[in-house]
Amino acid sequence: MTDDTVLIGPPAGEVTLEPCDRPVVLISTGIGITPMLSMLDHIATTQPGRTAVAVHAETSPDRHAHHAEYGRLTGFQQLTWYENGGEGGHAGCAGRSLSCAT
Repeated sequence: MTDDTVLIGPPAGEVTLEPCDRPVVLISTGIGITPMLSMLDHIATTQPGRTAVAVHAETSPDRHAHHAEYGRLTGFQQLTWYENGGEGGHAGCAGRSLSCAT
């Protein structure tokens, strides 16, 4: 939806995925991608029809933790920003399945 607000803060508390049919957006930076990978794999295995969007930011592709594993996962929309640009993307934005404004 247009004009929705998302409140973002530092990591805190438990990182869990509620079992429901609602769409999920997972947002991470750096090594924060680790729990997100498990959640995406779980959704693909147990709820393949659930809409999932993964948004990840990193300095560059060579610093992208779990880059190969993240690239092999399927069944979700993926958007990755690389601060220093990266193969297949524009400076500051590289994505799959979602478009990036330049």
